[in-house]
Amino acid sequence: MDFSQLVEYSYSMNKNSFLIGILTLIIGILILLAQDAFIKFAIIILGIAAIISGVSAMISAHSQTRDTVYTNITFLRGVLSTIVGLAAVSSPLYLAETMFNAVTYILGIYFLISAFMQIFTTLRLYKNGIQIKNSLIEILTAFILAAFLFMMNFKAFKTVIFIIALLLILAGSAIIFLQWKKRPLVINPDSVETIDNATADENRKDEDDK
Repeated sequence: MDFSQLVEYSYSMNKNSFLIGILTLIIGILILLAQDAFIKFAIIILGIAAIISGVSAMISAHSQTRDTVYTNITFLRGVLSTIVGLAAVSSPLYLAETMFNAVTYILGIYFLISAFMQIFTTLRLYKNGIQIKNSLIEILTAFILAAFLFMMNFKAFKTVIFIIALLLILAGSAIIFLQWKKRPLVINPDSVETIDNATADENRKDEDDK
C-alpha cells in the first residue's frame, strides 16, 4: 500500500483520532530519544509558570482589597515568584545532575513558601468576604508541585520521563491500530466500462441467436 492509499484510508476513518494517534506516537518517541532535552524543557515551563504567576500577583496585589497586609504579602510573593522563575528559565543553559537537583529543591521550597503565604492572604480575603475558590486551587497546586519536586532527583525524574514516553508510545500505537481496524473496506475497481442501450440490445440478440 503506497502513501496516497494510506492518506485515503485515514480520511475514511476518524481522521482526528488517527492524526492524534500519530502525533502522540511521535511525541513519545521524541521524548524517549531526547530525555535530557525534555528535562530542560520541563524546568523552563515551570520557570515560565512561576514568572507568569509572579507578575500576575504583583499586578493584582492592589486590585482585590485595600488590606495593606494582604497587598504587601501578595506583592512580595509575586517578586519572589518572578525571581525564582527567571532563575529556573536560565538554569537549563548550565543544567547538569547536581544543578538539576539544586534547581528542583529551590523550586520546591518556593512553591512551599508560596503556598503558606497564600494561605495567609486567602484568610485575609475570606475575612473581607471575597471569593477564595481560585486561591484554594492555587494553594493545593502549589503543595502538590512542592511535594513532587522534593521527591524528584535527576535519576528519578529521568525514570518518570521514560515511563511517560512509553505510555505515550503505547497510547499512540493503540489509537492508530484501533482506528485502522475500524476503517471501512472500500473496493475501487481497476476499470469501469460503460455501454449504450443499442449495444446492450445487440449483445442480447447475439446471445438469443446462439
